[in-house]
Amino acid sequence: ADGKTDLAVANYGGGNVSILLGNGNGTLAAAVNYTSGANPSSVTTGDFNRDGKTDLAVADMSGSNNVSILINSASALSTAKAITGFTFPGQTGSTTINEGAHTVAVTMPNGTDVTALVPTITHTGASVSPASGVGHDFTTPQTYTVTAEDASIQDYTVTVTVDATDIFLAKWNALGGAPGNSTGVATAIAGGIYKNYVNGRLYWNQSTDTVYWVHGAILIKYDQKGRETGALGLPVSDELDVVGITGAVESDFTGGRIYWGPSVGTYYISTGAIMTRYLAGGGPAAFGLPISDEYTAWDGRAQNMQRATLTWDGTANPAYAVYGGILVKYNMLGGPTGALHLATGEEMDVPGVTGARVSAFQNGNVYWSMATGSHTVNGGIFVRYTMFGGPASALGLPITDEYPLALNGGAARSAFQHGFITWWAPYGTWVDVI
Repeated sequence: ADGKTDLAVANYGGGNVSILLGNGNGTLAAAVNYTSGANPSSVTTGDFNRDGKTDLAVADMSGSNNVSILINSASALSTAKAITGFTFPGQTGSTTINEGAHTVAVTMPNGTDVTALVPTITHTGASVSPASGVGHDFTTPQTYTVTAEDASIQDYTVTVTVDATDIFLAKWNALGGAPGNSTGVATAIAGGIYKNYVNGRLYWNQSTDTVYWVHGAILIKYDQKGRETGALGLPVSDELDVVGITGAVESDFTGGRIYWGPSVGTYYISTGAIMTRYLAGGGPAAFGLPISDEYTAWDGRAQNMQRATLTWDGTANPAYAVYGGILVKYNMLGGPTGALHLATGEEMDVPGVTGARVSAFQNGNVYWSMATGSHTVNGGIFVRYTMFGGPASALGLPITDEYPLALNGGAARSAFQHGFITWWAPYGTWVDVI
């Protein structure tokens, strides 16, 4: 009952009947055989059990004088063909579906361009035409046809009305007209609507039912990062002053935050581990403003602030902050993309050494004290240093980074307050306490 012509063939001597379903283009699908009498000679169709489905009767010429009835066991084809949902991105009101009149009415915000709206359609039929997700011009009422499984159809008339109330006008007035004159029409997007003005862009966020203003340097960065379809998503705040940073501003988005500051520029922080650590550590007031966007570092991510660098290894671990004298050394060695790789913990006091600090990294430690400055210990020398007792041992804190020695096969040494650790390829590492 799909409206296509099929073929039934009695296979005399074969003991079966072949059914070849029509493809609707003059060709047939591969035969499917059904067992009947030994020598089927002819076939006819009918609804022999009165269930609304077509069955098959097969005459057998084998001398048995039998007729085989093949009952159609397929599920009955559905007659359902109703539109149950019809929505557009940025729609502010509900959709009215009148099943009796077979009409659909949708109201869109003031200024919406209705010439290329893309509907999302739900229905009970087998298909709908034009299809869901296909743009259409709704300047005039449009007809949508739902086809049921049994090939019956139902037409619906869809009418789109543009609201006379400007969704952005109240916000524009609240801002004292600061956005300036509009330079375009309201445009529906996934999750909201936007409208461009001389001095920025107003967004209506459907999830918060609020209009926000994005403008200036923050708007430039927002557009560079893909605007509403990028990682930042839609705005969830107006531009705000940054607490503790004179002249700096920020705007919040569903996927992060953009900062701008005098003599700093504009950078964003994505929602995630780095943002969590940044805010937990005091944000701009403690770490300063971002001076880079988030970037890839080895197997993780990192971001530079005015007074810190935050690193995250991309796992369930939190992000860690590197700052102060240890950050100076870390940056001298290439920072998050350099030899030490990423931080594996927060800066902490050195056990047993008053006033000293240490940060652990994937490829070594950096130690700092007022007396010694900041130095790194890594590789085989770090292993021996740890085995010997580290900073609390007789060696004390490092007073140099590792440096090469001119010995055959390769050698290196680190100097400490009270000795040395030397590595030489033929002999390994050893400690000299002085």
